[in-house]
Amino acid sequence: MPNTRSRFLAAAALCALSTGLNPSLAAAFQIPPGSLAAALEAYAKQSDQQILYEPDVVAGLTSPGLIQPLPSRAALDHLLAGSGLSVRESAPGVFVIQPARHTQGGLTPISRGMGPAPSPVAEGPAIEAAGPVMIEELIITGSLIRGGEPPASPLLQFDRSQIDRAGHSTLGEALAALPQNFSGSGSPVSALIGSDGRTTNDLAATGVNLRGLGASATLVLVNGRRMGGVGTKGDFADVSALPTAVVERVDVLLDGASALYGSDAIGGVVNIHLKRRLEAPETRLRVGLATDGGAEEFQASHAQGLSWASGDLVAAYEYGRRWGLQAEEREVTATSDLRSLGGTDRRTFYSHPANLLVFDASAGAYRVGWSVPPGQNGVGLRPQDFIIGAPNLENQRQGGDILPQETRHNLYVSLTQDLGDRVRFLGEARYNRRDNVIARPAPVSVFTVNQRNPFFVSPNGSTSHTVGYAFSDEVGPSLSDGRAESLGLAAGLEIDLPQGWRADIYGASALEIGRRNTERLINSHFVNEAVGAIADDPRTAYSPAVDGYFNPFGDGAANGPAVLSYIGSGYTRGKTQSTVLTFDAKADGPLWDLPAGPLKAAIGVQARKERFKPQTTSLVSGPIPVNSGGSTFSRSIEAVFLELRAPLLGADQQIPWVESLELSAAARTERYGDFGQTTNPKLGLIWSPMGGLQLRGSYGTSFRAPNMPELYQLQNASPVLVGSGASQTLALVQTGGNLDLEPETAVTWSFGFDYRPPSRPGLSLSATWFDVTFQDQIGQPVLADIPNALTNSAYAPFVDRIDPTHPADVERVKAVMAISTSSNIGLFPPEAYRALIDARFVNTGEVVVRGLDLQAAYSWEVQDHRFTLDGSLSYLADYVRRFTPTAQPVQLVDTANQPVDLRGRLTGAWSRGPYTLSASINYVDDYRSETGAVIEAWTPIDAQARWSPIGEGALEGVEVALSVQNLLNEDPPFYDSPLGVGYDPANANPLGRTIALQISRRW
Repeated sequence: MPNTRSRFLAAAALCALSTGLNPSLAAAFQIPPGSLAAALEAYAKQSDQQILYEPDVVAGLTSPGLIQPLPSRAALDHLLAGSGLSVRESAPGVFVIQPARHTQGGLTPISRGMGPAPSPVAEGPAIEAAGPVMIEELIITGSLIRGGEPPASPLLQFDRSQIDRAGHSTLGEALAALPQNFSGSGSPVSALIGSDGRTTNDLAATGVNLRGLGASATLVLVNGRRMGGVGTKGDFADVSALPTAVVERVDVLLDGASALYGSDAIGGVVNIHLKRRLEAPETRLRVGLATDGGAEEFQASHAQGLSWASGDLVAAYEYGRRWGLQAEEREVTATSDLRSLGGTDRRTFYSHPANLLVFDASAGAYRVGWSVPPGQNGVGLRPQDFIIGAPNLENQRQGGDILPQETRHNLYVSLTQDLGDRVRFLGEARYNRRDNVIARPAPVSVFTVNQRNPFFVSPNGSTSHTVGYAFSDEVGPSLSDGRAESLGLAAGLEIDLPQGWRADIYGASALEIGRRNTERLINSHFVNEAVGAIADDPRTAYSPAVDGYFNPFGDGAANGPAVLSYIGSGYTRGKTQSTVLTFDAKADGPLWDLPAGPLKAAIGVQARKERFKPQTTSLVSGPIPVNSGGSTFSRSIEAVFLELRAPLLGADQQIPWVESLELSAAARTERYGDFGQTTNPKLGLIWSPMGGLQLRGSYGTSFRAPNMPELYQLQNASPVLVGSGASQTLALVQTGGNLDLEPETAVTWSFGFDYRPPSRPGLSLSATWFDVTFQDQIGQPVLADIPNALTNSAYAPFVDRIDPTHPADVERVKAVMAISTSSNIGLFPPEAYRALIDARFVNTGEVVVRGLDLQAAYSWEVQDHRFTLDGSLSYLADYVRRFTPTAQPVQLVDTANQPVDLRGRLTGAWSRGPYTLSASINYVDDYRSETGAVIEAWTPIDAQARWSPIGEGALEGVEVALSVQNLLNEDPPFYDSPLGVGYDPANANPLGRTIALQISRRW
């Protein structure tokens, strides 16, 4: 544990010390004189750098060429000499060329600042060096004003090539790897393991959960436009629905931004930019597997571009297939008996063969009175045959998946077309279909068997017994097949206005449809009928007297196929549909000149319509199917917004320690038709005291409107087995909407610096302190930590203990059961419950998150060798939650299923000619379980070898990459989880070593 941290910090120190090296940066260039555009193209290919510029910037300009060895940056300056253009390095190896503006002091770049350090998602140049890329005027996430100026808020950026270089197959994997992202909710693994307390991710989607504030508190945009929501509440965006093949870049704004983007932008904003221009067609093939078995994958894509004088067309298709991973394929999930790993036997007494249960009043929970003897068929069983003191135990993970089998189809089409000199049309369409199959462990049941059952026998002469039973080896796991479909359409106009202004007008539609059909569920009514607890029901086709009674006293093949097929014929069929319709109109440009530059503004309006429709049909607790939902919830939102960027001071003012000083301000007012109006401001300040150093700070407020299911969801209740000391307690958990909910609100602060010393090209350092106070958070705090609901005193306001000997308590249970549409509500009688847990949506107290982000990157050249180092570290000082407004705050950082205090990634790479080798150390710090046991630090290492042959011929444009994740096959740290798994899905994964081979070609 301390040694692991020491290794990581030593590697980080090595990264820092390496910045003191003094290598020769010279490389030989062979660039003839001629047009500047041709010179830049040759430079990009020979230097392995990336050049960005607008189409008209280099038109008609010439270059003197270069035939001599020079450092990369000096060579670029030489090519631009006398052109009137300036250059800034937005990230290591990425240069943006812009017109320079004349001042009394000479030439000063339009861009006075510099962007943040690149994201540590991968090593190497921030954008793949395939030649110069002509770009329109940039709008960087964190601002609505054109010009590519960096915001005062911290911003990470990465592109498709970085996703490839990190060995990730999808955009979702790349975002999940960010140290600032928390995987405890909104991930496929947490949904299938059951550690995601939100319980809404029924389609195993992949969300983004920045700062651990919740997937619904991170706003996800595609080309600046909202996606529809997924899950049973439609409350977060599924980034796995986006094609990796056409990702241009990803902006991750690590700050609240409701003043710019409206609701949901509390933890931050993720803006995925998809390509609008493609210089060359590209085909990619990828295969991968886990060396420990399972989770094989195949991916294929092709992107095609067509350009003409006045427009561009991009079309792409991506196919992905991943085979599932079963629980028994990994030691930490194979069995809930964790003793072999140093933990506890977490198997349950709901088993086969069964146990006869009695209520222990002193413990307030069921315990095993007698166990059914194994190895017999339940016929002729005698009272003395029952066993005392040796309960039968069942592995509740048996038969379940920890990753689903999945097939994915992505289509994307983009069109840009000039309509004259001042108007451009932009249109895009994207479609995704994701099908998956999930096996879940068979449900357990508690039912009463009495003397009407012909196999009944009592060890103590009772006329009935409560039976704890599991159907895993008789009915088998439940099987769930799901389909998630998304369709995004957008069309708009960009209109160049006088005086440097531009108007953007667009309309967009985002549709998400989710379907989930689950078969082979236990129908509690059918169980009670087959066991003889209720009379033969004429509404069913089954008759126990004719077709046979269910025998709960046997082992092995005690029951025939007919009775088991009848009991396991339950099902649920659900569908959700989420729609977001948006109309947006914005104009931005300069207002007037200040001494240090133009005051710029963006102003606009937005109208949005949101709809959500859930519906479910279930046959799990009665003789006939029950339909629920079917109503469409809708709301209308109108917004107005304004942003200003004012350069207050510049170098021309000749003020000591002031190269530049810029103030930004923004405000947005939104009016919701169902709960009211909210206004949120944001202020930012950027100060450069000297060349290469930039200090920044921001303040703002943000909010998240309650989504429609949180307001209107029908009241429901479900049985849950909750750990209570060494035993388990059956609780009835009530869920549902709350019409009195208020919006979540947050106050965010950030302070930091970016440093890129002019004397050390290729070096960048960045640090940001962040502080988020998240108030009135909407949630179900008990549901998010249900294993500890009865033992953690913080949840006491939500727990009502039940005494089955008190008729009033039993009546309260019956009243809650009467409103239930749960698939399991009929499995347990009212007298079996020992607690009522109120998990309906409420505005809870607050969450306070504070911490520090550090980034460093350095690239250098030695002759024809190129080296890069980059690292990222996220330190969480506080993750404090107050569960109710009057409760005491609880520090949750460094506890199981919560964010840890330290996460990081350090990457080093070497390249020479067509070859690149890289390695990355990932680090998750140690933390503690609920009992105080140490969960060790985790340090998996990734590696990649890449070959990109240079020159013409059959191999031109080919690239081959062999990636290995978790090279040393390091097991996830052991955690004795109450869920019956031996690791923490929020902070590790059980895949082990995975190997992937990717081949791509540009045609």
